[in-house]
Amino acid sequence: MAARKAPGMATVVSPQPTPEQLVAELVLLFDLEGRGGDKFVGRRQIEGTGRVFGGQAIAQALVAARRTVPDDRHTHSLHAYFLRSGSDALPIEFRVKRDLDGRSFSNRRVVASQDGQPILNLIASFQKPQEGLHHQFAEMPAVPPPEDLEPEAAVRRRFAETMPSGLLRNLMLRPRPIDVRSVEPRNWQSPGKRAPVAHCWFRTVAALPDDPPIHRAVLAYASVSRLGSFYAVAVVVGFIYAGTMPLYAVIIRENFPLRMMGTIIGGTALAGSLGMSTGPLLGGLVYDRLHSYTLMYVASWGMGLAAMAVLMAFRPFPMRKVAGAPA
Repeated sequence: MAARKAPGMATVVSPQPTPEQLVAELVLLFDLEGRGGDKFVGRRQIEGTGRVFGGQAIAQALVAARRTVPDDRHTHSLHAYFLRSGSDALPIEFRVKRDLDGRSFSNRRVVASQDGQPILNLIASFQKPQEGLHHQFAEMPAVPPPEDLEPEAAVRRRFAETMPSGLLRNLMLRPRPIDVRSVEPRNWQSPGKRAPVAHCWFRTVAALPDDPPIHRAVLAYASVSRLGSFYAVAVVVGFIYAGTMPLYAVIIRENFPLRMMGTIIGGTALAGSLGMSTGPLLGGLVYDRLHSYTLMYVASWGMGLAAMAVLMAFRPFPMRKVAGAPA
């Protein structure tokens, strides 16, 4: 539970939202504000990451498109493309383009923007209910029923117990409106080699309104996975990279004369460009051969340790005394 302290009082524990409250907040997220001219503005969802959850952007874009379609046409298909990361500090504006209104189908294009910059493009098709061919798998996959699977919320709570306090742990513990029950372990639980197949059951934690467009918006919202491992990797790599920058400047200043600065920085930039271009290629080749990135991880850490050893053994470049320069 989240806790807050009042001045001069004992710790006050804020109650967790009920399942009904979580679902009500989710449904409210799809209540867009119309601005006229097929323009809409979506509500913000603050999660503490500073970024817009992709499922939110897709679902709100679908709702915006649906607002411009006759009521007798239902969502048939959609394609979405993320262009830029969004900020949860800004609302999202949705502009809908009415490309087609035929006898049976309607087609819409939606551009989601923040501060004048597009962050998402979505194309959606809507169709009148009609009899026709049906395409689906002949049989259900042979998987356990949801009652026999552990809720992902319980898995995340157990995983969070091994994490230090902070943003990542809070994200793991945050209550969510979608109850997901995975048959196979998630990547952040078990990153080992396995077949590229993932089965899961999911539903909202409480009943939804009897409104099919809302159900389809929730499906779009849930279609984008929340990758806790992505945040973990991003934070760790970011801190490692940022932590080397001050050290880099100090090493140059303490060991090399100023006249060599351009050569050193240019050589470093060249080496970095070569590494960023060949690293993914080598990683892909290694994975194709070994079906694992373990060798690349070991090689990266080995190169880092080798660089550290070189720096520790390095002797400063001899400095030349310039006439008239202070001692």
